[in-house]
Amino acid sequence: MSAQPPQGPIDHVAAAGLGPLDALQVRQVEQAGERMRKLRAAITVSRFNGIALWVCAVLFLPLSFFDASLLIAVALLALFGSAELHGGNRMRALDPSGARVLVINQIAVFVAIALYCVASIYIGLTGPNPYETLMAEYPDLGAALSGADAQQLEQLKGTVEGAYRASIVAFYLIVLGVAGIYQGLCALYYRARGAQLRSYVDETPEWIRELQRRLA
Repeated sequence: MSAQPPQGPIDHVAAAGLGPLDALQVRQVEQAGERMRKLRAAITVSRFNGIALWVCAVLFLPLSFFDASLLIAVALLALFGSAELHGGNRMRALDPSGARVLVINQIAVFVAIALYCVASIYIGLTGPNPYETLMAEYPDLGAALSGADAQQLEQLKGTVEGAYRASIVAFYLIVLGVAGIYQGLCALYYRARGAQLRSYVDETPEWIRELQRRLA
């Protein structure tokens, strides 16, 4: 008959070669396992964030061949993704400093997004009139409109410019708001889990923490 895989914390203890345990130790292992479940959720979130950032870096890489400035975005995304995975790995090793790495990384991600949004809004507001750019790129369209009333053309020019600049501002403000909410919530979440991890390390016997490291 094949051996059954470990099902609960006590089975894991036996599988790790740390049994048998008395009643107090059994209760300590069960309590530690319950606390670790909450910490593992934070590790899972950090893994998701890290992989998502790396996926974005890979997706941006081909575009950098057409716009070299995107290499900065690729490098930052890869850096932030690596930091996120590193912080999660440190938490998995029961190192409370991993949560601090994750909090700082989320703040850095938001700052980078904020700078990008502000720069994009500035460029959108101070850049050339999109109507004039459109006429320059499509001279046939300009020729077709040349016979229109001058006042109407000025109104059309102002309408196109106003709609374009308003859409730029609205889009990047939405991006900034979404990033602020997500990165802010992640930072608060990691901070709370970091406090729980410090409490776990301070209150949990070393032999149980060693068991958790083996099973991580």
